[in-house]
Amino acid sequence: MAKKKYAKLKALMFEKDIRQVDLEPVIGRKIAYIATRMNGKAPWNTDEMRAIGELLGIPKEEWLDYFMEEPAPQNSGCRITLHSQFITAS
Repeated sequence: MAKKKYAKLKALMFEKDIRQVDLEPVIGRKIAYIATRMNGKAPWNTDEMRAIGELLGIPKEEWLDYFMEEPAPQNSGCRITLHSQFITAS
């Protein structure tokens, strides 16, 4: 079974009785935008993490635990090369 996206964030929102629609005025975005992020189809930006973190009482040191999906395994076969002007992945 697939892992639930943002499970820790959703659990805390449930615990505090905060719905996705309640985040609209907090981050200044509509529900479709919020749902896209909650479903893991787009990342949260730092301003959104800050606003939601403050609402939910998430310390800054724990933002990554709530707002980031698990990183790829170290030996994922993806290689990143840094160049002076751009980043490439192969």
